[in-house]
Amino acid sequence: MMAMSYSLELEYISRCYMRNAYTGIPAKCRTTSDGRSTGQVTGGVPGNNSGGHYFWIPQTFNDMLHEGIHMTEKLVDSYTLPPVGKQVSSYVEVIWSTFTQVGCARVYTPDPKKIKYLREFYYGFICTYASTLPQDMVKEVKCRHCQVYKKGTPCSECPENFKCNEKYTSLCGEIPPVPTDLPYDIDNKYPKPKKSSMAKKTFQMKILIFVTICSSFLLYLNH
Repeated sequence: MMAMSYSLELEYISRCYMRNAYTGIPAKCRTTSDGRSTGQVTGGVPGNNSGGHYFWIPQTFNDMLHEGIHMTEKLVDSYTLPPVGKQVSSYVEVIWSTFTQVGCARVYTPDPKKIKYLREFYYGFICTYASTLPQDMVKEVKCRHCQVYKKGTPCSECPENFKCNEKYTSLCGEIPPVPTDLPYDIDNKYPKPKKSSMAKKTFQMKILIFVTICSSFLLYLNH
């Protein structure tokens, strides 16, 4: 299983997809600039307090991880849709072995009518996952009958040129620092002419740390 890094491009894809979902416009932002497919985890709650959406994000991740109780060895070895009422899709996104990058976004507007949102005062949260490994090593995201991860000794079969992470020793590869570049402009896909805020960088760091720790811990429990 690979260590995760934070991607501004995947953050952009998350923002683009979620905004389109809220306005009812067909989303065309599901692939990376090099044509790779992505996986996504979404969540949302109603409310009209602009700061309220910070508090349910940890709960969104907890709910996602709770899906792990429905995972079986059979699903790990050959992924298929689980029985009705035993959702594991979001959980699988986190532990899919070849994902190397994640980018997340929150969506909220104080004036939903102005931006023509379908729902008023609704907070949205989405994470998009993708892989930067060579194409011949990566199959379709969550493909039917593909192996979610290979069981065995953690970090014993890292891809070529990847070593075990020094801090999260169950994962392969190093984790670059959270990017300090400007975020993509949601309309033009170019950086905005202003500095990235500390709050935004903190959000990115928390997401990356949370996903990495969860991946490492879950791998340790299941090896």
